[in-house]
Amino acid sequence: MIDKYLAATWKRDGMAWPYLNCWGLVRLASKELFGRTLQPIDCDVYDKRATTKACHEIITKPMRVTAAESGAIAVVWRGKLCIHVGLVVTVDDKLAVLDIDEGVPPRVSWIADFERRYLRVEYYA
Repeated sequence: MIDKYLAATWKRDGMAWPYLNCWGLVRLASKELFGRTLQPIDCDVYDKRATTKACHEIITKPMRVTAAESGAIAVVWRGKLCIHVGLVVTVDDKLAVLDIDEGVPPRVSWIADFERRYLRVEYYA
């Protein structure tokens, strides 16, 4: 089911298929794969302060910090700034993170591999 997302193309303001940024991918895949509706996010992914504000609006209202679990949002923090997001999915009965970033095609990384790329990752469900 995640094959669709692996065919996406990164775009700075991508919030609609097939042009997605990291938030666009998380929002669309969360809705289509897990039936979740996330609040709209209207921010420039290059403006990390705006991205962080939008992230806090979502993770502090309907969500809670959790261990990695299928459907959770993987939030990457650099200090107090949200710098990237991905979505936890199950592949071959293992947890992985689906994400997309500028210059990087959509990918699925095992949890440990995703966490190794960043200093701090938290999961919200």
